[in-house]
Amino acid sequence: MAKNQPEDFDMGLLWTVVLVLSPAIAYGLGLVFVAFYKPRCPRCHRFALLSKQHYFWSGLNPQGKRTGGAYKYWFCSHCQVKLRCDLHQWRGATDDEWQREAEKTNGK
Repeated sequence: MAKNQPEDFDMGLLWTVVLVLSPAIAYGLGLVFVAFYKPRCPRCHRFALLSKQHYFWSGLNPQGKRTGGAYKYWFCSHCQVKLRCDLHQWRGATDDEWQREAEKTNGK
C-alpha cells in the first residue's frame, strides 16, 4: 500500500460511492446541457435559435382517423431570420404569420 494512504483505506468503498452517485452526476450534467443548448439555425448553421412560441394540435382527418402534430416558431439571433418548424420541416415565417402567432403572449 502507498505511504500516504491510511492503513484501513478501502478502494472498494470509493468505487461503490462513485458508482452510486454517477446517475445523479450524469442527471445534473444533462440539466446544465439542456439549459444552455440552442439548436442550430438551418440558414446560417450557428447555434443561435431562440424558441418564440409552440403549438400542439389534434383532431380527426377527413377519413375519421385521429391525427395531430406540432409546430414551433424560432428566431435566429445571428442572421435575424424568422422560422417555423413543422415536425423537422423548416420554412421561413411570413411577417403577418409571425405577428399573428409568434409574438403572442401566453395570456392572450
